[in-house]
Amino acid sequence: MKAAYVSLLLWLFVPFAVTAMTAGGRHRHEARRQRPAPRELVRRALVVLPAHPDQRAQLRTIARVLDTDPRVDVLVVESSTGAPAGVDEVSPRVTVLRQPGVTTDTEALQVGAARGLLHGYDAVVELAVRHSHLARRITALLEALDDGAHVAVGSRYTPGGRVIGCPYARRIVSRGVNAALRLLTGAPVSDVTAPVRVYRREAVERALLPATGVDRALGVDVMLRCRDTGLRVTEVPVTVAGPLCAALTAAGGRALVARAVRPRRRVDVAPAVIDLTGSAAGV
Repeated sequence: MKAAYVSLLLWLFVPFAVTAMTAGGRHRHEARRQRPAPRELVRRALVVLPAHPDQRAQLRTIARVLDTDPRVDVLVVESSTGAPAGVDEVSPRVTVLRQPGVTTDTEALQVGAARGLLHGYDAVVELAVRHSHLARRITALLEALDDGAHVAVGSRYTPGGRVIGCPYARRIVSRGVNAALRLLTGAPVSDVTAPVRVYRREAVERALLPATGVDRALGVDVMLRCRDTGLRVTEVPVTVAGPLCAALTAAGGRALVARAVRPRRRVDVAPAVIDLTGSAAGV
């Protein structure tokens, strides 16, 4: 068993080391000093939930979110697969956005975030149904924004954070990938692939909406855009449990690192525009 772990570590980190020697330094010189956000309290926040086929899980997640903080509303972004019936009848604080062109959770997040800006929310919360137990940390994340952060990340790998109920090998892979990403790119957090994040309006405009990629690749790109534009990112410890707590394979980790260190233009540019006019914006 010990030999298997050693073999896994070598297989995982040797490619990272080679990448670091050849390309990893290209990002560090671009990093800017993080500047604090205006000390303005978050009065309204929108939790964006991609529609989930399991109605019970979706409703349980919504209930947990609504119980956590009175400042928070919920937007369920319905994709082409549809949202479970009755979701929009749970509470006046819950809205369903019917967006047939949305096919991935990443697209749902960006469309929901754009709608949050359109309706005057101070912050947008990224959360998935599979991590619904992290809803209880939303208040702590919003308080981090109140203290001057542009982005607050629910981190497994900052002091106080934990990963439980997950195979040891997967935890090693997840920690290794995040350590490599931070080393190679200068990302401002120890948990680059964090499972829950909260963004101020400026961070949505300058980092989340222009970002590209799917799933964890989008999260990596968001963190690099925060780094390049000088947005202040802070980490709040969270405890993640269950089989999905660190579900990242070695191959997936190497793909993330390869994406992070590839040549890319600086990103302090105008954000992408997501059209929410017409029938697509209906609720």
